[in-house]
Amino acid sequence: MTQPISATNENNKETRTMTLYHMPVSLAFLLVSAAVGMGVSFLVGSTARTYLLHTHQQQQLLAIPPRQTQEEAPNFVRSLPPPVLGTSPVLPASTRYSSKRFKTEGTASESFLVRSTSSSADVTSRATKRDKQDETKRQRFSVDLAGRALNQLQDRLSTESSVVQLLKEIMKTSHSTILSYHCDQVSPRHMTCVGIATQGHIIIHTAPQQVSIDANGVSLDHASVETILGQPMIPTSELVVKKQTTADAKTERKELRVASALVHPAMLASSSKETETAVLVGGSVASLKQLLQHSTLKHLILLEMDQSWNVEGKDYPRVEIRNEKAADWFARAENRTVDMIFVETTPGTVEIAADMERVLKKDDSALVLKMSIQTAQNRAVKSQWLEALAAKDRFGFIKEYDEGEANFLMAFSDDHEMLGRWFASEAMVRLSIREKLLPPFDYVDATDIMSYHNPSRLAADAFCDNNPEDDACEGLLDPERALVPISSFEVKLSTVENAGRGIFVKHDIQEGSYVFIDTCVQNVYITDATIRVVDEFVDHAENMTIPLKTWNILMGYADGYGFTAEDFGYRAYDVDPGIASFVNHGCNGTANVGDAEYQYLTELSYTGFNITADQERYKIYNPAMDRSRRTVSCAGSLAMRDMEQGEEVFNNYMTFEAWDDVDEYAESLRAECAGQAIGQISEYEMSAKQPRQLLPVHASEERLQLLDSNLTESCRLCGVMQDIS
Repeated sequence: MTQPISATNENNKETRTMTLYHMPVSLAFLLVSAAVGMGVSFLVGSTARTYLLHTHQQQQLLAIPPRQTQEEAPNFVRSLPPPVLGTSPVLPASTRYSSKRFKTEGTASESFLVRSTSSSADVTSRATKRDKQDETKRQRFSVDLAGRALNQLQDRLSTESSVVQLLKEIMKTSHSTILSYHCDQVSPRHMTCVGIATQGHIIIHTAPQQVSIDANGVSLDHASVETILGQPMIPTSELVVKKQTTADAKTERKELRVASALVHPAMLASSSKETETAVLVGGSVASLKQLLQHSTLKHLILLEMDQSWNVEGKDYPRVEIRNEKAADWFARAENRTVDMIFVETTPGTVEIAADMERVLKKDDSALVLKMSIQTAQNRAVKSQWLEALAAKDRFGFIKEYDEGEANFLMAFSDDHEMLGRWFASEAMVRLSIREKLLPPFDYVDATDIMSYHNPSRLAADAFCDNNPEDDACEGLLDPERALVPISSFEVKLSTVENAGRGIFVKHDIQEGSYVFIDTCVQNVYITDATIRVVDEFVDHAENMTIPLKTWNILMGYADGYGFTAEDFGYRAYDVDPGIASFVNHGCNGTANVGDAEYQYLTELSYTGFNITADQERYKIYNPAMDRSRRTVSCAGSLAMRDMEQGEEVFNNYMTFEAWDDVDEYAESLRAECAGQAIGQISEYEMSAKQPRQLLPVHASEERLQLLDSNLTESCRLCGVMQDIS
């Protein structure tokens, strides 16, 4: 649409006519125009951004060109090699990718190392071949970890942030500036991180069984890598010193514990209601107080050179203080006898041992020594004391035990009753504490005293080093020996006249094989306490109508099928619950099973127990045996020669009986071997005559007569036990 318009020029007085045009603009036209404009702007911006970023990254991946150096000194300035990046593998779809770029404004870096600041052109290079090799190692290296270091580092690098932190530490140590890093993580323990620095790059790769670090162009040596990657070392020497200092620190509680271990085991093992006299050599206040806690102690002699004890001893009326050397006092004490001797400071020589033995009572007495085994010299002194005490007739048993850092030797008289109280149960020890000690009982404990029954492994090893051929040191139940099961034997009528039943071999057995072990370890152990209960019940029932058949069966089984034993001091019966109890005695050394070491002793060769001849076999100190006494008794059951199918098994009964009964036992075995008597089991079954006196000495004649009745019923129980086994 057009419209004419008139216009007049005032100067020229002309009039012109103009025409105006009107064009309509729609909304669609406006929207299209805006979209085109925005698209053109976005295209220009994206193109510019892509170009600038790509150019910047390419420039960062290129090393800064080295500066021009003087030609007259080319060896003093060298350029770093440019970094080389390998091609990245195709990552799984689940791979997580992360990246970070650091600001580098104001960061200055150099791409060369200066070996010398000298600018003289005619000075020869001082860089050696070794320097060049070291420089090469510093510029490019790789680390692969394995073993314990790998496991520790993998735990440390289980997350991306921990790997990046390690990357930063390496860059910081190498005095480089990290520009950016990029991580590809497949799993918590499987990732690859690349760090870009001003002078090179570092790649850290972790995998389930591998951790590797590759560096190129970074000034970092292996010592620095060990500092970064190494785990903190435990200051072993420092800790040992601190631990030793703590162990050596003498606290009141520790001192009282050691004093209690010195005094109470021997005092509680005494069967006497009163201890007349005890001697304490070089004792401490703690040991003195522990001894005076025993209300049964009447008199205590303290041998101490310290004159200050004369003042402190006035508070204890039961204490007699002698300011003299122990050796002098024991040498002069010819007409005195004492019950107990406690030596807290053991002399370095053993000459005093003979005098100590002389003043001790014959029965129910003990000598306790506190030993030091910290040095080789101390251990040598201990060995000398052991040898000296074992050679004395007065001592029947030597026990070794430990309390904390202290080691003790207790030698007591050849008194089985005292040995039995040493092996007393926890309840019996608590009762003795209540009966003998004055309260409080803070530092004496029944459980602690029971723990002294088993010597330490160190004591057993030391003994076995000097006695490798001992039974307890020969590898108990040696795995190299064959183990013949009880099913390889059967019960038939014995080939020995009047012997009754016997044990025969079902198949050939090789010499040295273990026999009857599987039932021996399950032996029935009837203790002295059980026997006393039976005795008292029988005595109580004599005047009553209570039938005694059951008790006769029990004692007939124990006395007929078992052997007396005194391993733990008290008299007890040891009965094999299997058919091994039917093994007959091999007369005149014809036994084919048992322990060959003891076959020298037969019913014919025995002329009396000689302690001198048998001392090596009847040891009073054997910590290895004390640690495994029950096992040793079974481990000695061996086939002493090859045995053929159908052969009867014989053992040497002389090695079973307690030494107190050996005279009577040898006489009865000689009669049986000569055909003048029958075996004990057959004797019981046939009721031929009264059983032999193998029961405890306190058994009454009336009780023995009761045992003589109903012996056939006694054998019925034995057969039942065999069926059960």
